[in-house]
Amino acid sequence: MRIELSTDTVEGAIAADGLGADRIELCSAGVVVGALTPEGKLDEVVLGELIPTRPHGNRASQKRDALLRPS
Repeated sequence: MRIELSTDTVEGAIAADGLGADRIELCSAGVVVGALTPEGKLDEVVLGELIPTRPHGNRASQKRDALLRPS
């Protein structure tokens, strides 16, 4: 079983890693529009990794080209 935890802060990501999460979902906007991928420094920190992103209200994408392409 793989464990994925969701967070909207760097501290939350560090805590999730410390708890042994296999994956960490970085979110912003909470449940208002479905946990979008954050902009700014937090996004920059993880942009080099292959992570699911959701920069819009459509489906999440795990493709690197979608991660780098503006919506």
